[in-house]
Amino acid sequence: MTERIVASLPRLPRGREFEELVAAVFQATGHFVERDLVEREKVEILQLDAIATDYEKHPPGIHLIEAKSGSWGFTDIFKIKGWMTHLNIADASLVTCEERDRLDAYQRLAKKVGVALVRVDNGPDAAKDLATAFGLGTVAPEDVSTWRFCYWTERRLLERITQHRRAEPDARRFRAILDHAFEINSGVFFAETVAERVEALYATYGTYRNLAARCALEMTGSSFDTEDARIPDEVFRSTFYNCELNEVQAASWLEHRARLTLLKAAVDYLSYKQDGEVSRAERTITWRIGGKTFKMPLSSFPKRFEQALAEIEVEQHFRRYPVVWQWFLGPFGGFFLKDYEESEVQALASRARIPPEVMPLALAAYDKLFPIDGGWIRDLPNSQIRMVLLYPAPLRGIGANFRRALHATGEGLRNIKVTGLHTMTDLVKWNNSVVQLLTS
Repeated sequence: MTERIVASLPRLPRGREFEELVAAVFQATGHFVERDLVEREKVEILQLDAIATDYEKHPPGIHLIEAKSGSWGFTDIFKIKGWMTHLNIADASLVTCEERDRLDAYQRLAKKVGVALVRVDNGPDAAKDLATAFGLGTVAPEDVSTWRFCYWTERRLLERITQHRRAEPDARRFRAILDHAFEINSGVFFAETVAERVEALYATYGTYRNLAARCALEMTGSSFDTEDARIPDEVFRSTFYNCELNEVQAASWLEHRARLTLLKAAVDYLSYKQDGEVSRAERTITWRIGGKTFKMPLSSFPKRFEQALAEIEVEQHFRRYPVVWQWFLGPFGGFFLKDYEESEVQALASRARIPPEVMPLALAAYDKLFPIDGGWIRDLPNSQIRMVLLYPAPLRGIGANFRRALHATGEGLRNIKVTGLHTMTDLVKWNNSVVQLLTS
């Protein structure tokens, strides 16, 4: 199988690409990042470029980020201040690469209202300059670029679904995918408490249960509303073995995104409760008995979720688990190369800022929250790869390309020394899948 040439990022990112560059810097320096968050109440109320969560702070630090590669001014500063008040977020930044006379005057006003105004040159050192400006430490260029490729890939998956929906307006699966994408990314984010976010995620899970399988069934002419759906064998092979760019790729990605979002909500819930921020964790009612005040939680979670919380809460580094899994499902493509597994586990641990010996517990959190027979991470037959089940080929392609930075002695994937009958073939076909997606 011939390896396709990798798609290229823009040299000077503008618009959406500049927003993604800024988000990638935070992502590459140990934050959990949520992007493109939209609040709607019949009409669109606001749209946030990114929210970065810092789990090294107690309670977790929340940073609102607005990035502007074009014109900006005082109105943007006041708009961000309004968002901060509306969302009860104390830290926010406006990042720009646009020159402006008397920048110091704008920075003084921004500081006065509690917004950090950061300007960087939009050039090859932009990521390094951003990391320096925010005091984030050293940032690896390959980490930033890989995160940008992740964002681009996710964006293209949904853009293709939007195109198909216009071409096939009567098909149920395209609207379901887009609705599910909105709900797990934006719909649940604006819940007043983390407990309400958890409840909303479970409700969304019920609405879109077995989404990938239901999409696959409709593709073959069956009903989208089939109960207890499973992906037909022919669609499974074409999607996960032959890497066909179909809607099951997008649906399977969203199902993992939903799990990652729920993992983060679980960690936030435990973190805020441990740090005394009960009002942010859950809704309560207050009782006064005999001159004493008692607060009773109103939240009610499924028993399985409660059991998982109890297991995770006693683990010393549980707050870093969402970052571990965001990295694993992002730049690492949801898999480990068994020939390099020890070094890859260390590389993942380093980027997630967690001790390597804790990685088994961090990876096991997925199985605790979302138990399935045999676990989520399995050995791929005839290949020296351990991978998470039902993960889309283009995002595995991101992981294949990331191995160039980790292991390659030259430019191409074939400069990575691997064993196993089909290991290199798998890496190449995943690479080709993401290149096809990004260049089509």
